[in-house]
Amino acid sequence: MGRNKSAAYAVAGLCLISLIFSCNSTSESQIGEHKTERYSINPEVTTAGLKSTQYSVDSICSLSIPDDIVEIGIDKIAVANGRIYILDTYITKKLYAFDYEGNLKTVIGERGSAKGEFTGKPDDFFVDSKNNLHVFDEIGHKINVFNPDDSVVNVTETSEFYPQSVGLTSNDRYMMYFTVGHKNESNVKDTPSSLLLFDKDGKNYKSLMPAGEDLFCSISNHTFFQDRERLSFISCFSDSVIVFRGDSIEKVVLFDFGGKILCKEMSEALTQDKECSFMDNYQGVLGLNRYQETNSLIYLEYIYQNRGLCWLYDKRTGQVINGNNLFEGINPYTYYCMDGNQIVAYVDKKTVNDFKKYYHNKAFQDNLNKSPKQMRDIMEGKINLPALLFITIK
Repeated sequence: MGRNKSAAYAVAGLCLISLIFSCNSTSESQIGEHKTERYSINPEVTTAGLKSTQYSVDSICSLSIPDDIVEIGIDKIAVANGRIYILDTYITKKLYAFDYEGNLKTVIGERGSAKGEFTGKPDDFFVDSKNNLHVFDEIGHKINVFNPDDSVVNVTETSEFYPQSVGLTSNDRYMMYFTVGHKNESNVKDTPSSLLLFDKDGKNYKSLMPAGEDLFCSISNHTFFQDRERLSFISCFSDSVIVFRGDSIEKVVLFDFGGKILCKEMSEALTQDKECSFMDNYQGVLGLNRYQETNSLIYLEYIYQNRGLCWLYDKRTGQVINGNNLFEGINPYTYYCMDGNQIVAYVDKKTVNDFKKYYHNKAFQDNLNKSPKQMRDIMEGKINLPALLFITIK
């Protein structure tokens, strides 16, 4: 990764990544009056990861993956309702639910047209205030709703609008997001907006954002990110996040990459090139990929020069981590999610085996010594994989 050689960088070292707050400022638009927070990130400047003395591994949970499954492709992890949910939309095309001891409780994703079955695959999921599980089937144009006993209690049709993605607010109302290019079926109703908020019956709605340009591609299938109190939304190729509490907007979080972001240029390829081949060679920031926020932490993933980078901000201390890894030392983690004040990190067998090739290398051992003891246990095969590490920042 290139480094900024400016005098400011030489003086400030790795702390050049600055935070710009305007927490008390408000503005009004179609989404309503809201507070704005601003953060400035230089993607060319990376920080050191958290030292092992700055966090603790509170527990490790080995997951009981069925014997006939060689690998799970992690697309989303969430902890809710006393369960750990893992969504795989790439390999097995299933949604798995485990208890906190790692025991597999249920698998969702059976193909079919009946209630609880999927024409396509589970594309996203959310847990409501009554611990019901809402699972979106984009191709099937429906949302299957399962109660805590894993029985199907409702099926909500989405074929009237055919949304690209669906979210669920903390007061159990659906939001649906649309890109014009995504509506490729002749029977789809024209949507008056890019973002709709529905009432609890799922019939009436209000528009939150005007319809955007005809975008033929997006960075991620996931645009909604649920926390215990919040629902965060990232639109296609955006530099900002809209955060809702209930069905009311709490704030807009704006990320400033110094102009190195595609949404500031809005290349014509976004509306003309359906294959989006230009994305492979784009040298700036394509946009925001994943956002999670708790009362203590803000976690962001973004794509810069075709690489995924992560950014973590501790609200309590002002500490910032920006770069390839959150932690100093060995990082065989393939996914992070937030659970309250904890970071939940996923480690799979394949990634660890790739790291083990360098186990006897001195540089590898030096990095391993910078990692928590549990990481050495993982490398030495003392912990069954895949596993989740529950980590608290001190």
